[in-house]
Amino acid sequence: MTEPTTLTAIHYLGAAILVLIALLAIACWWAYDAYESGRGSRQPEVNELRADRGLANMRNLQLRTQLEHCKENAAQALEQQQLNHEQELQALRANLTPLSERDISTIGKMAEKLNLAANALHATGSFKESREAKNLASSGFRIVDDLNRARATQEAA
Repeated sequence: MTEPTTLTAIHYLGAAILVLIALLAIACWWAYDAYESGRGSRQPEVNELRADRGLANMRNLQLRTQLEHCKENAAQALEQQQLNHEQELQALRANLTPLSERDISTIGKMAEKLNLAANALHATGSFKESREAKNLASSGFRIVDDLNRARATQEAA
C-alpha cells in the first residue's frame, strides 16, 4: 500500500513541475508581449525624435553657414574701413604739406625785423604801434619754434 502513495506523490510532483513550467512559459510570453507592445507604442515617438534631431542638425548647419558668412562680411567691412582710413590719412597728409625750412626761416627773419621796428617805433614815440610790433614779433618767434618742433616730430615719425 505504500507503493501507490509514493507513486502518487511522484505524479503530483511531476505535475507540479509541469504546471510551473507552463506558468513560467505563460509569464515569459506575457512579458515579451508587454515588451513588444510597449516598444511598438513608443516607436512613433522615437521616429519623431529622430526626425526632430535631423531638423536640428540641418538648422545647426544653416546657422553655421550664416555665421561664416557674417564673419566674412565683417572681415571685408573691416578691411574696407582700413583702406578708407589710409586714403583719408594720405589725403590729409597731402593737404597739410609742412612748410619748408626756407619758409620757416623767412618767418623768423620777419619776426626779427618786427622786433627791430618795434624798437624804432618806441624811439619815435609811437608806443602803441611799438607794443603791437613787439607782440607780433613775439608771436612770430613762437610760431617758428612750434613749426620747427612739429617738423622734427614729423621727421622722427
